[in-house]
Amino acid sequence: MKLRFKYQLILYYIVVMAIVIAAFLIYILQQSRNFKLTSIREQLISYNESVYSAYMEGTLTSSIEHSNDLRYTIIDTNFNIICFSGSEERRLEELKDSKAELIEASIYGEGTALRFSEEKKVEYLYYAKKYPGFYVRTSTPYIYEKIEITHHNIEYQYAILILILALVITLIYISRKLTKPLKAFNDFFFLVKSNKKDFSQVTFPNNEYGDIGRKIVNTYEQLEQAKLFKQQLTNNIAHELKTPLTGMRAYLETIINDESMSPEQMKKFVQMAYKQSIRLSSLVNDVSVLNKLDEQSEYYKIEEINISSCLKEIVEELSFKMKKNNTTFNSRISSELTIRSSHDIIYSLFKNLIDNTLEHAGPNTDICIMAGISQISGEANYRILFTYTDNGKGIPHSALDKLFDRFYRIEEGRARKSGGSGLGLAIVKNSVLFHKGNITVEHNPGGGVIFKFDLMSL
Repeated sequence: MKLRFKYQLILYYIVVMAIVIAAFLIYILQQSRNFKLTSIREQLISYNESVYSAYMEGTLTSSIEHSNDLRYTIIDTNFNIICFSGSEERRLEELKDSKAELIEASIYGEGTALRFSEEKKVEYLYYAKKYPGFYVRTSTPYIYEKIEITHHNIEYQYAILILILALVITLIYISRKLTKPLKAFNDFFFLVKSNKKDFSQVTFPNNEYGDIGRKIVNTYEQLEQAKLFKQQLTNNIAHELKTPLTGMRAYLETIINDESMSPEQMKKFVQMAYKQSIRLSSLVNDVSVLNKLDEQSEYYKIEEINISSCLKEIVEELSFKMKKNNTTFNSRISSELTIRSSHDIIYSLFKNLIDNTLEHAGPNTDICIMAGISQISGEANYRILFTYTDNGKGIPHSALDKLFDRFYRIEEGRARKSGGSGLGLAIVKNSVLFHKGNITVEHNPGGGVIFKFDLMSL
């Protein structure tokens, strides 16, 4: 059976706590042991001095009281016993004793050792000090008094129980807090598998894990929206391609199947099929441009572009249509204004704006473009603020919010007749976004529309 992560955390906490408590107890016991040894050693040092004084005065036997707890031995420099306290068995034990404390005393002047006495069956602490011509060694039993644990104090037992319960409750609370993101992730994946896209009930905690979880959910929602958008785009493209293809096929089938068709009529049908092919080519080209802009790609060569020169190229290309519509173009842009960008993008941006006016603003329209530079605070770069105005027939207020949507047409039937793909202003918006800018559209008080947008030099 797989143990849930929450219970794994509790188990880990208990193990870690047990290790910490054990280490703490070992430390306390060791400190207590060291304190006890230091205290006994101080006692032996004092007793050692008393033995030395009595020995030098010749009153060792009469003035020094000894017991089973405190023993002394006087040893010459060859480690032979001169005198000692205790019985003959004690003498034999002294002869067999290790000389570790004596060797240490011979080097450092004093030495200490702890070893087991076979006679008393207890540990003894030995202290030896070097004097001129002999050593004095004293010893006493080392009985470590262990920390008493109360077995019969009911209040103590209750206190321990309360502490354990508090620890368990704390561990459960902490584990629930730590595993809350996992529960949220589990709920999120359950909704994904169940094809329910409402993630409003999935709540993440306000911490780093919660931030990551919310980012994952937001990324998933964006991917789902992108997936839906691509499906809609594919359907729209298929629908838009179908229209010119169907027209071309109908014209060509008529030419092939109608043997009695006159040359004049046949030429007319070929011209109509040709117009549909141009529309198809324009649609494919617009979709290609949008895909490149979406990818923010390396497809474009970035260079210094002169805005006025680019606008002149566009006006020359569209001069026939502008003359036909009696449209005038007025540029109030400095001939020295440049921007680091792609020529293809800048050209496509302004061409689609002008094309949009030519297709929908009506005849006798005036176009005006103005520009100004805005320095970016704290940077060496700058933005160019553009205002594009026409005084055509304008657009309905309800269409303002949808104007930059792909394949959106204000007048569906007329747009199809004129050959518009519905992608022109979408290309304009994506071109602005490519330059990290924004674009807005509003009604011109004098009639027509005003596009305001900014482009950052790349």
